[in-house]
Amino acid sequence: MSTGNKKFVFEAITENQAWKIMASCNQPQEFDTEKLYSMIHDLTGIPSLHSLSKQEASFIIDRLQGCTKWNRPLGPRTIGQIKGDARDLPALGHILFIRESVQALGWDKAHFKAWLEKYIKAGNLNELTRETARKAYIGLMKIRINKMES
Repeated sequence: MSTGNKKFVFEAITENQAWKIMASCNQPQEFDTEKLYSMIHDLTGIPSLHSLSKQEASFIIDRLQGCTKWNRPLGPRTIGQIKGDARDLPALGHILFIRESVQALGWDKAHFKAWLEKYIKAGNLNELTRETARKAYIGLMKIRINKMES
């Protein structure tokens, strides 16, 4: 993956997708927000709607609507597959490491949000840029190394 156009990127959930997911949970049916956040946690490791990618959000929406055609979300796209300027989207590898680190450190959603706000100046994963995701990646790597050494 030597060229910028072949890097997989993290496309954050859109506001329309978030709205559709929450609206689905407000419908009188068997699905409630507890099941929703459990499903999100199973996908991302963080029970937060804003930790989802576009592809993961589409998968959740399909599940909420009863579609079971796919057993996992579609894969991420590369910069070259996205219309417009996608150069500032976070690298997928950074986001995956961040998610995994939150789990490995045993942080809950509130702890992670507070850390992001204090050190990265972002409220959640979908606000990260390529640079801020890289900073979060480095910061979490240092925390994990320090934890292993102590």
